[in-house]
Amino acid sequence: MSIPHGLTRKINLINSNKLMKRILFLFISLITVLACSPEATQPTTDETQDTFFVRYIGKSAPMVTYTNEEGKRISLTNPSTEDGVFERIIGPVYTGFKCSFSMDTGTGTKLPLRIEVKRNDEPFVVKVEGNNSISYTIE
Repeated sequence: MSIPHGLTRKINLINSNKLMKRILFLFISLITVLACSPEATQPTTDETQDTFFVRYIGKSAPMVTYTNEEGKRISLTNPSTEDGVFERIIGPVYTGFKCSFSMDTGTGTKLPLRIEVKRNDEPFVVKVEGNNSISYTIE
C-alpha cells in the first residue's frame, strides 16, 4: 500500500517545519549563550585592575532574573524574604561586565528595581533604576 502523493507532500512539509523550528531554537540558544558570555569577567593582564561587585535590589516578586558573576542568567521563582525586598550581591566582576535584572509579578504591576555597583573598597553607588527590567555595563 502506498501513500498518496498529496499526503506525502504534507508529511514532508510538516517535517521540514519541525526541522526549521529546531534550527531556529538552536540558533537563538547559541545567540543567547554568546550574548551572556563572561568575556570581561576576569582580568586579561598582570596589571592591577579594578574589582567590582554588583548589588541587585527590588521589591520581591514571583519571578526574579539576574546576571551572576559568570555572566549567566539566573532565574528564581518565589524568592520570598521577610521584609519583601529581594537583594543579591554578586562579584567580583570586571570592566565590561554586562549585568541585567528583571522581576515579574505576572499581573503587569510596575516593580521598582535598582542596580548598584561597588568598585574596590568604595561604597555601592546607584548606577541604574527603573521598572521591571534594567541593565548596566560596568565601564
